[in-house]
Amino acid sequence: MLERVKKLEDQVAAIGTDIAVIKATICTKEDLQKEINGQTWKIIIALVVTVLIAVLSKYFIK
Repeated sequence: MLERVKKLEDQVAAIGTDIAVIKATICTKEDLQKEINGQTWKIIIALVVTVLIAVLSKYFIK
């Protein structure tokens, strides 16, 4: 019986450590929103540059 209690205590300590790691590395809604916003602007800029290159090449490359 004491052996089982000791094993449970060890497992609870491991669970506590795992929860502490999860809390330290958790992504909040604000963090996720900032990341999505940053990626969206990168995609928009890439598309604008691509279209601009295509248009300029049409007029300047003969």
